[in-house]
Amino acid sequence: MSTATVASEPVTYSFRNRITLGDKKLESDEVTCTLHESDSGEIVTLFALRRTGVGFSTADWLRVEGRGYESSDQAFEAGKRWRQYLSVAFARSGIAADFDPTPLPKRGGGDRLESPEAPGLVVYPQPSGLEVRVDSWAEGVVRRPLEIFLVEDLPTVREAIPNGLARRLELAYTTFHMALATNKPEIRYILFVTAVEALIDDDKEKNQAILDALTKAMGIRKVIKRFRIGKSKLM
Repeated sequence: MSTATVASEPVTYSFRNRITLGDKKLESDEVTCTLHESDSGEIVTLFALRRTGVGFSTADWLRVEGRGYESSDQAFEAGKRWRQYLSVAFARSGIAADFDPTPLPKRGGGDRLESPEAPGLVVYPQPSGLEVRVDSWAEGVVRRPLEIFLVEDLPTVREAIPNGLARRLELAYTTFHMALATNKPEIRYILFVTAVEALIDDDKEKNQAILDALTKAMGIRKVIKRFRIGKSKLM
């Protein structure tokens, strides 16, 4: 259900993005928190949404929303940037997050077309005074305190990558979150290695440290695998 009140003021653009988390959650009974507010009118908010109960600790899914952008392009770029900020911050906290969960959001006639870069990101025009609450697509623990996430994790990420991530890094973090989300050790290991491999470019000397780390990790993995095989034969 949604409610709307239209005011005769200039149209600005907003973005929203649904986020699903793994078993580890943010610890807080709050249902909303402001991530950013600028003098130009930009406001970015994180919502905790749940079919029953309230708070980030028990949320079925989250929604990040930004508003106050002059154009669709500005809203889209801001939305991508905040997806990346949250992706890195969640990864640093050991929280698996999916920013493009299925089913993907439906779009209205005035909404920006879906982008293959960020299919879960919706950009839409919003006249000043229009208030919309979209609660849909709800999907049927260890926790990270929300205060620490907001005061320590997220500011550190924003300072480190003020302009967002390059595509290669974004793909690496996406794979990293997939690894965090699975409970199967073998699959998790493969996904972690894949995430690291995504960081490697054509300059082998520049990436020698990464290659050395991968080689070492693979060697340790082989030792563990041999130990398991030997142990199973003795049992």
